Amino acid sequence: MDKADFPFRYALSVQGVLLGSLDVTTTGALSENQFDWLDDLLECQASRHKSVVLFSHLPLWLLPKSGVMT
Repeated sequence: MDKADFPFRYALSVQGVLLGSLDVTTTGALSENQFDWLDDLLECQASRHKSVVLFSHLPLWLLPKSGVMT
């Protein structure tokens, strides 16, 4: 659906559920750009879906080899 910033921020639809992943690879609050993206996503897509799930994650390849962020 929207993979312009994959794998950091993306959205997809699965069996009537809108899944949106936010980029949390930076520290601090979400950027204005991400809020704009989220507003647009929800405005254009939320009404077409039964449910909306927003989540965030750090891709594993961004972690140091120890698997622990310092």
